[in-house]
Amino acid sequence: MVTSANSIVSSPSQDGSSAFIEGDIILGGLFMVHSSIDNDETCGHLQQQMGIQALEAMFYAVDLINENKTILPGFTLGVRALDDCNQDAIALEQSVEFIRGRLYDPGGELCSGGEGGQSRTAGATQDSDTPAPNTPVGVAGVVGAASSMTSIQVANLLKLFKIPQCQLNCLLSPSQDGSSAFIEGDIILGGLFMVHSSIDNDETCGHLQQQMGIQALEAMFYAVDLINENKTILPGFTLGVRALDDCNQDAIALEQSVEFIRGRLYDPGGELCSGGEGGQSRTAGATQDSDTPAPNTPVGVAGVVGAASSMTSIQVANLLKLFKIPQVSYWATSPDLSNKNRFPYFLRTVPSDHYQARAMIDIVQHFNWSYISIVHENSNYGIQGTKELTKLARKYGICIGVTAMFEREGISGNGSSYDEIMTELWLKRKARAVIIWGSEKDASGIFSAASRIKGAAEHFVWIGSDFWSGRQLATIGNEAVIEGAITVQPLAETIPEFDDYFTSLKPSTNGRNPWFHKYWAEHFNCVWTPPTNNENDVRMCNGSEQISASSGYYQDPLIQFIVDAVLAFAHALKAMHTEYCGSGFRGLCNKMKERDVGSLLRFLKNVSFQGGTGEPFTFTKELDGPVRYKILNFQRTGPDKYGYVPVGSYVSEHLELNLDLIRYRSSVNHSAFPDSMCGTPCNVGEVKYMLDDQCCWLCMPCERFEYLQDEKTCDECPVGFVPNLTRDGCNEVPVTYLRPDSEGAISAVALSSLGELATIFVALVFTQYKNTPVVKASGRELSGILLMGIFLCYLLTYLLLAPPSVVSCAVQQFSVGVAFSTCYAALLVKTNRVYRIFTSGKSTTKRPSFISPTSQILITAILIAIEVVLSASWLIALPAQAIKHYPSHSQALLVCNGFLNSTSLLSLAYPLILLILCTAYAFKTRKIPGHFNEAKCIGLTTYTSCVIWLAMVPIYVLTSANIELRIITLYFAISLSATVCLVCLFAPRVYVILFRPERNVRSSTSFVGSRGKGVKGQSKTGLNVPNNLSLNANSINANSSIINVDSKSSKSDDPDGPKEEML
Repeated sequence: MVTSANSIVSSPSQDGSSAFIEGDIILGGLFMVHSSIDNDETCGHLQQQMGIQALEAMFYAVDLINENKTILPGFTLGVRALDDCNQDAIALEQSVEFIRGRLYDPGGELCSGGEGGQSRTAGATQDSDTPAPNTPVGVAGVVGAASSMTSIQVANLLKLFKIPQCQLNCLLSPSQDGSSAFIEGDIILGGLFMVHSSIDNDETCGHLQQQMGIQALEAMFYAVDLINENKTILPGFTLGVRALDDCNQDAIALEQSVEFIRGRLYDPGGELCSGGEGGQSRTAGATQDSDTPAPNTPVGVAGVVGAASSMTSIQVANLLKLFKIPQVSYWATSPDLSNKNRFPYFLRTVPSDHYQARAMIDIVQHFNWSYISIVHENSNYGIQGTKELTKLARKYGICIGVTAMFEREGISGNGSSYDEIMTELWLKRKARAVIIWGSEKDASGIFSAASRIKGAAEHFVWIGSDFWSGRQLATIGNEAVIEGAITVQPLAETIPEFDDYFTSLKPSTNGRNPWFHKYWAEHFNCVWTPPTNNENDVRMCNGSEQISASSGYYQDPLIQFIVDAVLAFAHALKAMHTEYCGSGFRGLCNKMKERDVGSLLRFLKNVSFQGGTGEPFTFTKELDGPVRYKILNFQRTGPDKYGYVPVGSYVSEHLELNLDLIRYRSSVNHSAFPDSMCGTPCNVGEVKYMLDDQCCWLCMPCERFEYLQDEKTCDECPVGFVPNLTRDGCNEVPVTYLRPDSEGAISAVALSSLGELATIFVALVFTQYKNTPVVKASGRELSGILLMGIFLCYLLTYLLLAPPSVVSCAVQQFSVGVAFSTCYAALLVKTNRVYRIFTSGKSTTKRPSFISPTSQILITAILIAIEVVLSASWLIALPAQAIKHYPSHSQALLVCNGFLNSTSLLSLAYPLILLILCTAYAFKTRKIPGHFNEAKCIGLTTYTSCVIWLAMVPIYVLTSANIELRIITLYFAISLSATVCLVCLFAPRVYVILFRPERNVRSSTSFVGSRGKGVKGQSKTGLNVPNNLSLNANSINANSSIINVDSKSSKSDDPDGPKEEML
């Protein structure tokens, strides 16, 4: 495959992006000349102090050193400074420029250790001390970077080339004693597997991992064998494998990945990817003269399958993208890896942990758990997974009681860190649902710690991530603790053909796997070499043992994703071969051999094929695997037998659980999962009062007129609204008004009805007996007006029955004063006439003016008209309205606006003035002749009316808080006033007319002296009267009251009554 330098490593441009000072020994420099831009691998603005000043400080120091000949005798320092923009990815990319100088060797050997293998000193060519254009510059050391984030990334790369510790450019190569697995092929795929476990805080390898290591590696071999056997997938060429062990350590994985890029950089023609004719890099697995790779020959890879964990995949992806090598991981699930700006050449066959977190939260919501705890491992996988869980839990109102992290120094099941975490979980034991986002080793450790705390072993419900879901290591010895656990695992099916393949392997025939002998010994608990201490109980391996279920073998549940990763590369190469070479061409055509190293990515993105289990596979737009998970439940399947049982799925972001299959613990009701909350559910209308940790709560009832704005907040309903039945909102109070069926309204209407009937009765009696002396003597005209006013007063009460509206309110506001004015205007005219007649009699015999019926009616009309004008003016100034009145939250009354304050009394002001004047005249006429009792009846009427209104006005003013009582009080007062007038003024006349008709005759009376004898010229009251002049009953005109008549009195010849004669 032909490659160019520019296609392999991005070199700093020569337009000012790198600073160079010539010297005999070159120091590299990394500075944040420009700032970083969040979430983007680009550079921001220029940094004057932290960038330019820092760079110039290095130049200043180098100048001082070179000027002082005593420091470096006879040679000088040079500088190659680059800008990392304070971005770890950019810093790693720039650092490759330093190692390119180490790798470049015009002698044709790459770090072989031979005499010709010395690297060129920076700044010198073979014939000159001046560097040739584009010649890579080797550095003795690097000054920088500025930040810890970038320094960590750079340090991981530079240590592989021993910069700055060693000036000899010796690459670390995997040892040839079995530390790499190799299958020959025309195109080589790299592989990274956690064949051995990691040892915390140490960059060395631990014990052999049978499932996640050996089985995973053999799954890649199995897939490659299938592809090579199927001639239709790769026509005329084969896949090869170069697999390495990363021990699940990011630093080791980065070191091993250098082996893949060395094959890209190696050029036996003496040029380093310069693009010349002889610049073809060696196809994996072939030398110049043979198809067998020479010893220690670097092998170029078309892509890398791996790594297993997110932590190692991120480190490897940062390096491989610099050389445009595609990478397909089979188990790395960190959400960070979906960022294609950071990891453009990274793909994976599993979905992102973002969806795994959503599946877990959906499970939590399904069981109505609102209080959980999270324990995660100290890695990108654990930290980012927990970040997603926390974000989703906050979104859906799920409280997290404990968030703990496994410390790296923890030792499986016995480390103090596990006990500390378990103690913390036990202190908040109400959070019974615990999510463990970590490896099976960490899960096993926390389960063992739970068994050491009394009561904790069977208290919690464990929710597991894919790293330990379905695996045996976490469950061995902890079955009783884990029972009932619910775990999430990417949806994968076992591959029966792989079982046949793996169980048929033998150490004698599996030479391509250098770790298989070790696996065999551990799996069958035997040794290949006899022990030196002659132990008799040690069993020797003979290689004839059979791998089977009875020997403890079972297929790792995630093998499918490794097979799919290899198939993805195969189908991408097939698509590339079809495009570059044509559908009928077999083997590798020149165009495919000379392809750009990054061109395979385009084909990988668009692959679509049947996966290892027959399911269709295609990458998502984020280049992740399809979102498919299965939900497992760890159950007791028999006496002392436990296992994972599939109970549901999470596909396309939709959770499905088979509740008939899911079980909790055999010691309790199988389906009765415990509650996981820090407080009992609150009843309707109760709010959660959160305690100090903001996870636990007490239920407190909201006030009477408050509703639940949310589960933690009560809010008061607006006036006129009351909480609904569920107390989650407010309903408007139905509007009411004074109903006729209320007790007050019934009483007022009953009184009014009786009064109206009585008024009609009196009017009929007066009409029937209109020509009798009593009716004539009472004044028919004014009596008719008075009866009309009384009837109007009674009629006003019926306005209580009408729903308040603009019309009804206007009628009330106008008619109340008019009705009263009609009554009291007529009564005032009558009392005034009596008063004037008797008063004028003291001083003169001249007849008073305006005492005729016509005058009396006219005066009464004028008095009533005044009230009409006042009421109309008030109605214009304060228009009547029917408005809502809220005596309380639970009441809404529709009332006329005049009743909401005391302005409704303004309409009674004028009638009350008339009443006061009537009372005054009644008081002054109290001493008129004893037989003339009209004044007494008027006085009784006015006095009683004053008492009624003196009682009503304070009651009306003080009942502002009870509008119904105010309205009823007003109408009772009106009806009582009308009743007083009816009873006191008309009852005596009706009595005489109906029951004492003998007294209903015309009569006259003489005024009697003090001793009972007639006093000539003087009455008892002091009136001046002529001798022998008798006062006719009608001499007071139509307005005089009933008098005690003498049967011998003279009668007038006037048919309408005697002529009006006044002394």
